[in-house]
Amino acid sequence: MHVQKDMHRDRVYVVTGAASGIGRGIAELLADEGAKLVLADISENVSNVANKIGAVFVKGDLTKAENCEKCVEKAIQEYGNIDGAIMAAGIVDPNTIAGTSLEDYHKVMDVNVTSPFLLSKAVIAKLREQGNGGSLVYIGSKDAFDAVPGVAAYSISKAALLQLAKTVALEEGKYGIRSNVVHPDVVIEGSSLWSEELRANRSEKHGVDLDDLPEHYRKRNALGIILKPEDMAYAVSFLMSNRAAAISGAVISVDGGYGPAFPR
Repeated sequence: MHVQKDMHRDRVYVVTGAASGIGRGIAELLADEGAKLVLADISENVSNVANKIGAVFVKGDLTKAENCEKCVEKAIQEYGNIDGAIMAAGIVDPNTIAGTSLEDYHKVMDVNVTSPFLLSKAVIAKLREQGNGGSLVYIGSKDAFDAVPGVAAYSISKAALLQLAKTVALEEGKYGIRSNVVHPDVVIEGSSLWSEELRANRSEKHGVDLDDLPEHYRKRNALGIILKPEDMAYAVSFLMSNRAAAISGAVISVDGGYGPAFPR
């Protein structure tokens, strides 16, 4: 991974979903670039990642407001301030609308939308109080533009997350707070989201063997590449930096050039 040392020196960020996959990749890059981090995840592995990169952590369910507030409190206690947050936690339920139970629908919406909403509220309150602006980045999905049959609740949640990010950009701009979205296509490497159930579901849908899923997704983007956590991390690092000081309410699609999900 290419690192720009000191790009985020002394910046303080919360990173959710940091125990694995995209969230972990983001945390590792930002730490290497000088950021001070509070990692948040429901998984026990968040402590291992935090220890590895010299961060602190909050283990807990981020659909609970008190845990989101705890992330901000941890940042202030450990580092004295906060500069923003990256919301990468997410889950998927591989079912159609007809096959999605109300319980599973609420679970996906709670993790993918309510949790970022609650953390945004907690972070924004402190950023306003500090008066120095800040930056929020939401990890969305190309599914927000390209609805995918068979993962109904997930696609709906990512469309809602996009509107959350846009609303934050409009409401908080006067306080110097920026809000942007990174839209990945499929990232399988290191991802806890890609459960055996989801792999089997997508394998059946696309008519390919389980082991051939990465190759299937590689072939469908214009660049013909397999997407990795670090690809998302580079986009996030840019959006959180001063180089993106004039960017808010934007979507950066990091999908190798997947035509059906081009913003339109």
